[in-house]
Amino acid sequence: MKKLLITPIFVSLMALSGQAWAACGSISMADMNWPSATLMANVDKIILEEGYGCVIEMVAG
Repeated sequence: MKKLLITPIFVSLMALSGQAWAACGSISMADMNWPSATLMANVDKIILEEGYGCVIEMVAG
C-alpha cells in the first residue's frame, strides 16, 4: 500500500520541478518616488538580475 501511495507523489513532484528551471525573461518594475521604495526596488532588481538572470526595466510609477 505504501508503494502505491509513494509512486504518484514522486511522479507529481518530478513533474512540477521542471518549472524551477524556466527562463526568467524581461520584467518591468515600478520605481516609486519615495526613497525607501526606490531602495527596495533596486535591491529586488539586483537579486533578479544577478541571481536569476532576468532583464529588469525600471519604470517611473
